[in-house]
Amino acid sequence: MPSPAASIGPMPGRRVLQTLSALYVAQTANVILPLVTVPFLARALGAHEWGAIALAQACAAWLALVIDYGFSITATRDVARAVGDRGQIGRILAGVQGAKLVVALGAGLLAVAAALVVPLLHAQPTVAVVAIGAGIAQGFHPGWLFQGLERLRLVSAVDAALKVAATVATIILVQAPGDGWRALACIAAAWGASTIFATTLAYRTFGIPALRWATTVAALRQGRQLFTYRVALSLYSTTNALLLGLLAPAAAVAYFVGADKIVRAPLNLLWPVIGALYPHANRIAADDPRATWRLARRTLQVATAAAAIAAGAIALAAPELVRLLLGPDYHDAVPTLRIMTLLLPLIAASTVIGTQIMLPAGMDRQFTRIAITAGVINVTVALALAPTLHQVGMAWAVVASETGVLLWQWRVTRHLLRSEPTLRVRASAASSAGSSAGRAWSTPAPAAAPAVRSAAPAAPPGSRIRN
Repeated sequence: MPSPAASIGPMPGRRVLQTLSALYVAQTANVILPLVTVPFLARALGAHEWGAIALAQACAAWLALVIDYGFSITATRDVARAVGDRGQIGRILAGVQGAKLVVALGAGLLAVAAALVVPLLHAQPTVAVVAIGAGIAQGFHPGWLFQGLERLRLVSAVDAALKVAATVATIILVQAPGDGWRALACIAAAWGASTIFATTLAYRTFGIPALRWATTVAALRQGRQLFTYRVALSLYSTTNALLLGLLAPAAAVAYFVGADKIVRAPLNLLWPVIGALYPHANRIAADDPRATWRLARRTLQVATAAAAIAAGAIALAAPELVRLLLGPDYHDAVPTLRIMTLLLPLIAASTVIGTQIMLPAGMDRQFTRIAITAGVINVTVALALAPTLHQVGMAWAVVASETGVLLWQWRVTRHLLRSEPTLRVRASAASSAGSSAGRAWSTPAPAAAPAVRSAAPAAPPGSRIRN
């Protein structure tokens, strides 16, 4: 009889553990520092101004997400599969940087248009300009390269140190209402410095990439499926504050964003595990798909259970958490926080299924279709509920969209979760370029669902994630 360890499959090696520790350095900053800045800004600025600053941060996050173009997923996967091939990694870097420049031009114009249309941003042009700068800096950060190489320790340490510096500067510079733009400027400066450092390190390692139109176009074509996914994802994540700002008062944005920051803090402790396992899962998918599947199922069970426990604890302690972290003036955020605790197990499960099963299996198109549908659900429910229910309506819209994501993911991957898949590798131009288009997972049973390809997916009958 095989040992328990053998039945589970190979454990992640030292490089995965190093990546995990590096990601936890960064995520520890993402968890602890908001525990300082959120209560401080909520009290110093008041609900109205903090709501406007939170909306500007959402604009910056949306801009960064669009500029990223999904390369944090696709390029990380390609670099993980090209480890040891310095020339190929250099070509990937050149293609991604060129593609981001092209996307940034269009995305920047859209951000300017949003600043002119959204009243809260139009009334504060300085805040809008700083937010656009922060979004561009974050979007160009080459963290995807070091994650794929599993060499994140130095980059994560510098990033965490800069965030600590930004937090200290915020406490010093923000003293009263009207100083909100200074808090945003501190964030923008930290992102800018982090991006400059990481980019310089990448160029010193692989050389300054020679930007060519051909490699830029190739990167844009390869990433377009997941770019569509990222844009759709923004419709039920980073765009929520922007959408609520159009439908409700600034104070409602503050209540919603405050609850959102509290409920997502436990998820920030989960992302390093998923982020460290993502390149590992892609690397072993070609050689041992059964090990990838077993790793995914185990991660899914642990992550969902931990998230459900955290959700229950936050729901019970919601009044105390709001009073402690936001202040007594934010009691209207308590019902919103309790509703949004439902997101914890939903997002934990959908993220594991997406990054550990769907993407290594090359199910990029299904991944994108799910996100588009979820975005439509979110916007539709928000337009129906937010004008009257404000932050509570927005919270129910997000829960509805995340529920739709998980249900559809389960439908399209249940045949992989219930039986061990095999992986067939087919020669194709895309696969030779480092993409997953030539890969397909299938189950060995005669009645198994059809194999799935990212280039031309054959979805299970009647079927058709989230980062």
